[in-house]
Amino acid sequence: MANLSTAVFLSCCLMLAFLEEPEAFCFMEPNGCEKYKPGDIWETDDCLSCECVVDQNDSDVAACCSIYSTPTGVHEDCEVIWKQEECKYDVIDKNTKGPCGHMHGVVGK
Repeated sequence: MANLSTAVFLSCCLMLAFLEEPEAFCFMEPNGCEKYKPGDIWETDDCLSCECVVDQNDSDVAACCSIYSTPTGVHEDCEVIWKQEECKYDVIDKNTKGPCGHMHGVVGK
């Protein structure tokens, strides 16, 4: 099934590429073959911030990074809960389900 969806995506993108006037743009598959121009910035449903940029080969690429921080060094009395709709992790006490009272670090963002 992945091959069929990839083929459909590529067909969509190739059609757009030939129908449009020649100019620079990026395609983003998870957003339904949306086209972005260099300098455009957008966020995806899977919590990424992306920008259409021109790379060293003069090609247009979507450069993406996460918009959330990932907890590290979480105490054994606490647990990490992912909140997709807010694009963030909560670190909570396993017993009380309230905020974790122990120190921890974060990586990213």
